[in-house]
Amino acid sequence: MERKAAKTLDLGREAGIPPATLIGILDELEKRGLVARVRSPEDKRVVMVTPTPGASAIVERHRMEDCNFMENLACTLEPEEMAELDRLLVKLLDSIEDIRALLEAPHSPRVEEGKT
Repeated sequence: MERKAAKTLDLGREAGIPPATLIGILDELEKRGLVARVRSPEDKRVVMVTPTPGASAIVERHRMEDCNFMENLACTLEPEEMAELDRLLVKLLDSIEDIRALLEAPHSPRVEEGKT
């Protein structure tokens, strides 16, 4: 898995986590040795977060477990049922994206009030 740095602000926005909550989460992850935080040399206000090799190993293990789970799930469904499940999941994801777009739109009350 590629280790990629991300800005704390971007992580919070993408995950929908308020900054104060995110700081607490990152403190705990850093204490456990799962992330490293470094100030950006270009802009000292920006903090970059990078997963450590230990975190990467955990993520990879969970990905493998997810794949095994999905394979086992697929074995319990008939092909028609699997196609229907796939269709419904796509519909749910589309609805979530539509809601996210509405909340992030410039006219959204959350954006206008400065909430993230």
